[in-house]
Amino acid sequence: MNGYARFFLCLGFGIGLLVAVDWLAPERLARFGLDSSSLIELFSAQRREEQRHEALAARDRYYLDNLEGKQEVVRELLERRLTLRQAAARFQTLNAACADYDWEGFRAAFEGRDDEEQHCRQVLSFARMQMGPVSGPGNELIEELDLELERSCHPQ
Repeated sequence: MNGYARFFLCLGFGIGLLVAVDWLAPERLARFGLDSSSLIELFSAQRREEQRHEALAARDRYYLDNLEGKQEVVRELLERRLTLRQAAARFQTLNAACADYDWEGFRAAFEGRDDEEQHCRQVLSFARMQMGPVSGPGNELIEELDLELERSCHPQ
């Protein structure tokens, strides 16, 4: 008999012994904190926590992927491979893909006549954050795009 078979045989014997003692004299196991009903509750609670952890981990992965996607869009915008409106459309797609996206918070944070303008403002906000306080061609581009957005939204 190999080691694994011996281990599982002993484990099964031990569990069987505990079940028999619990059935014949449950008070003896209760003295050691091995009450079968509390063990079932403990296993159920552990399973619920594992499921909650898995759901939170999946949500975290989604948000990180979403953030990485937005950083890539901003990088392409700053390299002039995307227009502001193309970047805004990609941000809108990324936002819409999130089932838990806070549209109310989005609309409160980014003013605009419509979703396109609001997403343009979100792109510019992300670009400013990505550039930081450093002056240079990237910031000049952001100022240029901001001015272009203002002109298109508020023609004179």
